[in-house]
Amino acid sequence: MDRIMVPGTVYSPNQIDILFNHDIANAIKIVDNLNLNLDEVRYRVLVQLCFNLGNKINQFVHFLSACKSQDWDTAASELKNSSWYTQVGHRGPETCYAILNGCYQWE
Repeated sequence: MDRIMVPGTVYSPNQIDILFNHDIANAIKIVDNLNLNLDEVRYRVLVQLCFNLGNKINQFVHFLSACKSQDWDTAASELKNSSWYTQVGHRGPETCYAILNGCYQWE
């Protein structure tokens, strides 16, 4: 299937699953290529960010630098001070909490 989704096209559940699985695999590959030493929660958070941002995650230079040095206060602060934070609604605070604390708010 072509990776370009066409507006107005109706996709089957199988086609949607294929696209979703491709996008998840791509996000995982991006995170793995960042060579960060992350615990499970922060790894999942980075995968989620890359699922939404793709390679644009590389524009978050200070955030990634803070992750590399495991400076979670700075990493969360860098996300909070980005345009991304104001664009994603409740996901912004939830993501920053998970980065800062290494757990999700509901745990």
